[in-house]
Amino acid sequence: ENGFGESIDNIYPSVPSGLMASIDDETVVLNWDQPVDADFQYFTIYSNYELIGYSSESIYTENVYGEFEYYITATDANGNESDASKSVSIQTYMLGDINYDAELNVLDIVILANIVLSEGEYVEVGDMNEDGALNVLDIVILANIVLSGE
Repeated sequence: ENGFGESIDNIYPSVPSGLMASIDDETVVLNWDQPVDADFQYFTIYSNYELIGYSSESIYTENVYGEFEYYITATDANGNESDASKSVSIQTYMLGDINYDAELNVLDIVILANIVLSEGEYVEVGDMNEDGALNVLDIVILANIVLSGE
């Protein structure tokens, strides 16, 4: 008597490891270890607890400004999803974007001028010439960028 049976794969993939975040030319670059499961299908990438993309490779890039926490999961050929990897946090910014709205505009110039004139606290994102000090030269550089539309 021949028997027929069915095998169900309900084994979750290994949790992805080695997640690292870096910045390369104002782009967030995520790297992690290669998958170890033979039936690996793809990675799911999350940022600030929201799904942002998928990758079959161990790399993902994103052009964003602000503070972000990333983690990933692995999914196998049968749709089983691993637990989340350890998370990594990274903060990106656009030089001159004092109010972190991802735009360089007159408001950034005004805020920087107020900081410089009041001898306020050093804000790295306002140090346009990256000399370690906030001064009138930084305001002029930012104003030129805003007025030229770069």
